Amino acid sequence: MFSEMLLEDELDRKTTEALIRVADEHSRSLMSDREARLAIRAIFETAQGLVGAQVGEAINIAMSQFSEDSKKPLFPMHLMLAGGTVLYISVCLDSNQINILNTASGKWKDPIVCETSEETLKKAAQFVRSALLKGAKKL
Repeated sequence: MFSEMLLEDELDRKTTEALIRVADEHSRSLMSDREARLAIRAIFETAQGLVGAQVGEAINIAMSQFSEDSKKPLFPMHLMLAGGTVLYISVCLDSNQINILNTASGKWKDPIVCETSEETLKKAAQFVRSALLKGAKKL
């Protein structure tokens, strides 16, 4: 019985250390959201039923913080072009169009209309990637 308690305490300690390591690496951008989700899922599957209630609760909290639904959307976004002009880019998936506002002039460019929502997101991402390669900065 004494060795069982020591083993449970050691499992709790190791599991807690692993969770802290994942959180630390993620906070320092050494690990992506997806990698953190996978690591926490692996910790959960390994330690499930073997750790105490408090550590189990900590695992559940960590899993909920890195759930798939917590991703931040890419759009809308602001881009500052190399010349200093700031563009506001928004995507409407209901109408499958990309809207771009020049914030300096207050004028909207003609909307880019696509056939599918996938194509809309792809074209918007290509526009942003192209601007970033030309020296633009995400704000």
